[in-house]
Amino acid sequence: MTQACNTPIAGPARVSLLAALGAAAISLLTLTAAAWRRRQNRKAISGLLELDDYMLADIGVTRSDVAASLYATDYVDPSTQLSRLRNERRISTLSGRRKRGA
Repeated sequence: MTQACNTPIAGPARVSLLAALGAAAISLLTLTAAAWRRRQNRKAISGLLELDDYMLADIGVTRSDVAASLYATDYVDPSTQLSRLRNERRISTLSGRRKRGA
């Protein structure tokens, strides 16, 4: 028959346990904050779909860019996706102008 040990955790082991629990709590908080930010950005980007095509063109995006950025998974920030799509089109437009000599 074994007896339970009622000896409290001492010194360095206790500190490292508390540090590990603190690090886990910070990680969980960071993940939660990132998920909340992605959710808020998704709401803001979906609001862009209510604008007409001329307004979207003024800010440098198309309706298909907005839809494509919202189509990504929930783990991808749609605002980052939308910026990437806009920058890709801008670069391709600029390179096309250079080739034509405009």
